[in-house]
Amino acid sequence: MMNNSSVLSFNSTVFDVVDRNGQPWLRLPQIEGALGYTSKGKGLYNIYKAHADEFTDNMTALVKLPTAGGEQDTRIFSPRGCYALGMFARTKIAKEFRVWVLDVLEGKTKTAPALDYTRISPSQAQTLKEHVNRVVASGKQTYSETWARLHRKFRVNSYLELPAAQFEEACKYLEAKNFPARYYFPLETADLHDRVFGNANLTPEALLDSKNGAPELDLIAQLEGEGYNVMGAKVRILAMREAMHYSEDTRKKMAKIYQSLGPVLEICKYGMREHGKNVQFVGKPNPNSAIDRFVFGDQM
Repeated sequence: MMNNSSVLSFNSTVFDVVDRNGQPWLRLPQIEGALGYTSKGKGLYNIYKAHADEFTDNMTALVKLPTAGGEQDTRIFSPRGCYALGMFARTKIAKEFRVWVLDVLEGKTKTAPALDYTRISPSQAQTLKEHVNRVVASGKQTYSETWARLHRKFRVNSYLELPAAQFEEACKYLEAKNFPARYYFPLETADLHDRVFGNANLTPEALLDSKNGAPELDLIAQLEGEGYNVMGAKVRILAMREAMHYSEDTRKKMAKIYQSLGPVLEICKYGMREHGKNVQFVGKPNPNSAIDRFVFGDQM
């Protein structure tokens, strides 16, 4: 049920209070006057629109109310909504208005509990907003998603209602959402030099190529720099890199051995073609023949 049931005043502003489910709700144009704005509903409305995703249905509503020009759609705000507007306002009287909301307006509430003085401070609220801005800037979530999840996490209708005792926990919760953005190692960092994608062949040679860097070690270094104990993971990564070094060295040595055995292999293949027959070399050795070079050596 909603009706115009009483009148309240703040300094020189007189409010036509709208009783909504036992709570006193105030009209936007009258709140604007109380906060010291003179733009007849536009200045504070713009502030509300800029932060609309932070207001829940329990904080604001658009309803039809009788006015001097007849019944019109009017935006109204609950005590919590009024307090939020007082937080966003930058006028000199905003602080006094917030105190009035807590001391007077909330006292008129019949069914809802009074606002808690132990809630977060304006500066703490600003810090949470900055954390949310960073989450959104990372591209992982939108403003509405981030605020909604924060509210559900701490069971509040608005972050402005967050108890001061939970401020640090809320900061850590939002910081954790920034993890992917702060530790940014996309696919291309795995193979910067060769730029070979679309296959599963990331060889030890490519992994150990100094031109490719070592994003896994960079990540470990960042985590250690921030105080995380990742020694177990670091030891395993270093051990795997050492094993790759050994494997790559062995591969290179085997390639050299295979190269040096080339002439012998040619002789073996030739002998197999001749089915083991004794072969007599006639004429002068051919210096361009690998077989002749191997057989005659210094005699050439």
